Amino acid sequence: MIYAGYITLNEIISMQPDDTTPLNTPVPASSPAPAPTPVPAFQSDDPLTKRKTPKPLKIILKIVAALIVLGAILAGVLFFVISQAVAAPLKVSNSFVDAVQGGDSVAAYALTTDNFQKAASPERMASLVEATKAQIKGEEKVTGQSAKTEDGASSAAISYAVTAQGKDVYMRVILKKDGDTWKVNHFKLDDEPIDATTE
Repeated sequence: MIYAGYITLNEIISMQPDDTTPLNTPVPASSPAPAPTPVPAFQSDDPLTKRKTPKPLKIILKIVAALIVLGAILAGVLFFVISQAVAAPLKVSNSFVDAVQGGDSVAAYALTTDNFQKAASPERMASLVEATKAQIKGEEKVTGQSAKTEDGASSAAISYAVTAQGKDVYMRVILKKDGDTWKVNHFKLDDEPIDATTE
């Protein structure tokens, strides 16, 4: 209490800080939130999921996969090459078979090589077609194809199975390449399957 500008001794003493109260006591901050409990990573009890593939095994598996893919590509390329090699002779052979089945000896004769025509006259060809057409009058099915080039000469063989008059008849047509043109050099009928070999 102040009287006329004076402060009493008691008032001065009462203004002194208490020795038991520490000076500049910080105000306690609110306690921090507890840290979140870490969630453990998924762990499987299955030993197979814990086992890792050995590195050498991975390399071997990659090599095997690469070889399989390469083999498939090579097989595709080989199939394409063979298909292209026999595409032209197959077309000529099919035309020849159709001509014989239809009894058209002139068309069939026009598809033969010079060697064939030297061995058989048009009249002989007409007789062959007349004797053959009934035996192969039916739906033919290609059973084999082959083509080869040897010493600069290309040849091909196409084999057929024909169901005619209630029984199966087999036929093989051998062709030679004359320049850019394939022609029939020989044909054969049999009661047994005939391999598509050019002999």
